[in-house]
Amino acid sequence: RLDVYAKDEKQTRYNVEMQVERKPALGKRSRYYQSQMDMEMLLTGEDYTELPNTYVIFICDFDPFGKDKYRYTFRKMWIWKMGEPLCF
Repeated sequence: RLDVYAKDEKQTRYNVEMQVERKPALGKRSRYYQSQMDMEMLLTGEDYTELPNTYVIFICDFDPFGKDKYRYTFRKMWIWKMGEPLCF
C-alpha cells in the first residue's frame, strides 16, 4: 500500500511515504516501493524504455540516517563496463 501516489503531465510517477516510526532497512523499503510502482506500469511484452520516471519520497519526523540533515537525496548510478553504460 502506497501512502500517496501521483502522476504529473509528463507521466512521471511519485510515491510519497510518511514515516513516523524508525524501522530498519529504509533503503530496502524504498527499493520495494519503487519496484511496486514499476510492476504496475508495463504490460507483458512492452519495452522497458516505456517505463516513466519515478520518485519515492519519504517524509520523516526523524533523521533516518543520523547525520543531522533535514534532506537526503539518492540518485541512480551509472557504471561503465567495456565502454557501455549500465544504469542502476
